[in-house]
This record gives sequence, structure tokens and C-alpha cells, in this order.
Amino acid sequence: MSDARVPHVWRALLSCLSWFAPPVNPHQNYRNLDGLRLIASVGIVLFHYNIYLADAIPYTRPYTQQFPYFVDLFFVISGIVIAMVYADGIGDVRRYGNFLSLRLARLYPLHLVTLLFYAAIGWLVLRGMLTVLNADRYDFHDFLPNLLLVHAWGLGDGFTFNYVSWSVSAEFFCYLTFPAILWLVRRPLWASAAALLCIVALAELVTALILDAFPANPDYNVSFVRDAVAGFSVGIFIYLHRARWARMFGGPMLKLCGNGVFFAMLASLSLGGPVWLSLGLVYFAVFLHFIADEAGVPLISSWRVFTDGSELTYSIYMLHTVVATVVVSFVFPRLFGHSEGVVVASLVVGLACTYVLAVAMFRGFENPVRRRWRKVSDRLFLAPRGLAKAPGK
Repeated sequence: MSDARVPHVWRALLSCLSWFAPPVNPHQNYRNLDGLRLIASVGIVLFHYNIYLADAIPYTRPYTQQFPYFVDLFFVISGIVIAMVYADGIGDVRRYGNFLSLRLARLYPLHLVTLLFYAAIGWLVLRGMLTVLNADRYDFHDFLPNLLLVHAWGLGDGFTFNYVSWSVSAEFFCYLTFPAILWLVRRPLWASAAALLCIVALAELVTALILDAFPANPDYNVSFVRDAVAGFSVGIFIYLHRARWARMFGGPMLKLCGNGVFFAMLASLSLGGPVWLSLGLVYFAVFLHFIADEAGVPLISSWRVFTDGSELTYSIYMLHTVVATVVVSFVFPRLFGHSEGVVVASLVVGLACTYVLAVAMFRGFENPVRRRWRKVSDRLFLAPRGLAKAPGK
């Protein structure tokens, strides 16, 4: 290769590498929450990957057993963000329809892709062309509830297909009920707190009644919706009374408390603290991180190493299971066996592949589809109606 062509090769290589850089987050005002979301998504990945690791190295098992509570963190943040964006923007049926459409644009494309991926594996299993250890995961009786995003409403029978999508289904239920929750919680502080307690109690009661009347798999039932509604409602409550919270903390105090609760949350989740303590610290961490963002106080979660990848949170969450299925469960065991070293290597490669796939899907699929979906949704729900059509149209 001639010397003149070397710079062109380097430029091409750098251009390819830059495509896999973390996508720029267009929203820079809530960096603490953004970083916290990425940390939570990585925690969920570590929980699921440690299931594989603990089979080879059992002493690692206890350290991630409470990491599923990171999903509750997502629900609280979601309540804050949805209230922030839409609290004054759903005034009629058309705007409500547009709101649901835009939320589906965020959730559904990647959910559908991963569902079809696992459905294809299930079809190969049914045809006898592939053997898997967990055939129940590909139960096509659960395909329609998964397709309609209602599989976490007590309508699914188990953790089937892309099992992490239960939280997407529960989140969608929260979106459907958002106007009602907002109406109930949007009151003066103490009345708002009472309404919040009533929502949580009602969710608990309805869940208990449904489970009593229609007993289901205790590991997979409408309690997911109950947990989602509780966290989502708390997030709305936090946002609506943000001015009052801001007066409670000064900058140095907020920084000390925010970082301290962050580390206390990680310690409780990693060391298996009491459930009430771990979940309480998760909620309190979100509360303090939001107030810190409102006050312009940077916490540890606002470091660039966390915030630069925050746009990939959903992609990482939905795709790490796909990577685990291909890389960790299929490729490495068949090529290299099942030794401890192989398991560790497969997980390291799996983490790298998760990042690469998340970036590729975000840039090449999620973001383009979301932009097009938004344009169609705005035309469908928000375009003026009753305009006279031009002749011949």
C-alpha cells in the first residue's frame, strides 16, 4: 500500500470506530438521572450474566441476587420523566392517543425484534432442528400476549421469549393509566401523599384479589404491574412537588446525601440487605438524584463514563439477553466447553457484544424507526381536522 493511501485508510478506520461511539444524549439537564439509568441497566445485565457465572463459580451468586430491584428504579424515573414531559400535554383523547403512540414508538420496535428472534428459535425447536435446555421459554401459547404487550398483566404463563420484556409490558400498563394517576396525585402535598398511598394500596388489593381468583405461576403474575404502578406513581409524586423538595436541601448537603445514598444502595443490593431497606434506598436514590439535577448539583452518576452511554439504556436492557443466548449459551459452550475460564471469557465477550449490538441497533434501527413513527403519529393525532380537500384530491 502506498504512503499516500495510508491517511485515507486511517480516516476510514476512525470513521467506522466513531460509528460505535456512544450516541450523544440530546438532553443534558438531568445528567444524574441519566447516569443512574445506565448504572441500573448494567446492574440488570450483571444479574442475568451472573446466573451463568454462578454455575461455574458459585460464590459469586449472592452478590447480585437483589439487582432486579434496579428495575424498580426504572419505574420511578419513568414516572418522573413522563410527568415532566406530559403532565400538561394530555388534555383530550387525541393527545392521549398521541402520547400512547409515542411511548410505543420508544418501546415496541425493539421489543418486537427480540420477540421475533426468540420466536424463530422456538420454531426451530418445534421442528426438531434445534435442541435447547429451556424449551418452556419458547411456549407459543404466550406469543400473542407478548405481541400485544400484555404478558405481565397476569395473562402470561411464564418468563417466555425475551423474558426481560415483562417490565416493558408493566410499563405500558402505567402509560395507559397515566392520566388517572396524574389526576389523583396532582393535589396539595398531603392530599397528594394520601392519594399516592391509596393508589399503592389499591394496586396491592387488586393484585391479591386477582391472584386469589386466578392463581398463576407465583414467579410470573400481575404483581409485576403492582410494582410498576407503585414506582411510577411515586415518580409522578416526586416530580409534582419538586419545588418543595428543592427547599429542603442546600448544595453541599445534597451532594453528600446523594452520593452517600447511592453507595448505600449499591452496598445493600450487593450484600443482600433487607428488602425494605434495599427498595427504600432505590427510591430515595432516585429522589435525591432528581433533586440534585433540579438544583444543578452533579453527583457521581453524572460522570461522563455513565452519562455518555445513557441513550443506550433501553437497548442494553433488551439486547443483553439475545447476546447471552447466542454467545454465552450457544457459541462458547459448543466451541470451547464448559470450564470456568470459558464461562468467564464468554461473559466478557458477551458484554462487549452487548455494547456493540446496542449501538448498532440504536443508530441503525431504533432511532430511525422512532423518528418516522413520531412523524406519522403527529400527523394522525395532532394534524388539524376538517380542512377542505383540494379538488381532485
